[in-house]
Amino acid sequence: EISDSWFGTHGDRVNLKSQYKACSYGQLRCEGASKTTSTGTTVTDGVYTINISQTISGEGDGKVRKAVVAEAKAVLGSLGSQFDHVMLCLPPGTKTNGGWIGYAYLNHYLSVYNDKWCN
Repeated sequence: EISDSWFGTHGDRVNLKSQYKACSYGQLRCEGASKTTSTGTTVTDGVYTINISQTISGEGDGKVRKAVVAEAKAVLGSLGSQFDHVMLCLPPGTKTNGGWIGYAYLNHYLSVYNDKWCN
């Protein structure tokens, strides 16, 4: 489960949260959101699943990312104003010019990861 891999919510002792804390000597804390968003949708343990209607197999990661962000905004409301960081896990089948693991934007709330690299 993603929340366990990222935040240790179900006992995973070596996770994103623990390693950020260790590498920063306790200066960076990563907590999964558990809240009701501005649209009234509940997010639990820092994870919310977004479903899109388009076929993603063979589509570029940018096109899939844009569709996921648009649907997330429709379901959850403004992402950047409600969450410090948003990590997208794109499903298998998305393409780039070569293989890819993930990417992020400088001074931005969003980072994007390819399928299995989310766990």
